[in-house]
Amino acid sequence: MRILTTKSLKLAVLTRGDQNSDKIAIMLPGRLDTKDYINFTSHIDYLSRKGFYIIAFDPPGTWDSPGNIEFTTTNYINAVNELIEYFGNKPTLLLRHSRGGQVAMIAGANNPSVIAFALVNASYGLPTPPDPEQVTNGFLAEHRDLPPGDVKTTKQKEFHLSLNYFKDGEQ
Repeated sequence: MRILTTKSLKLAVLTRGDQNSDKIAIMLPGRLDTKDYINFTSHIDYLSRKGFYIIAFDPPGTWDSPGNIEFTTTNYINAVNELIEYFGNKPTLLLRHSRGGQVAMIAGANNPSVIAFALVNASYGLPTPPDPEQVTNGFLAEHRDLPPGDVKTTKQKEFHLSLNYFKDGEQ
């Protein structure tokens, strides 16, 4: 893992393959998921064997990506576009699931460097608003299993998801 600095973000990334490859694949985690889950690492292995240069990253402000940037769909799309630009606007495959699938569709439709996107268990709708009783001080506490993500873990990472995430998702 390394920290990569794009135009406006610092992102924790896993990379594999030849950076000079003419084929780039960017892996997009689901909402508050991490680049370190086993479903990512298995796709990274497969695509790198197919000649892709792979970039898997933690969305801004989550997991290993530094800073206190608010996690929103807008910030996530911005991260994808900045990564594409950082790696030279090469033809890019976006691959992911769940909320990352929605981000892939939006970014892919608006960025001419995206040649394809593959969705695994995509989330197509707006982010589902939380039960108001679960909201504390304007935040929803969310928990995720620790990597590798192939089993439920008793210890989990806690995130405080701003209600702005849901408002931003309405766009």
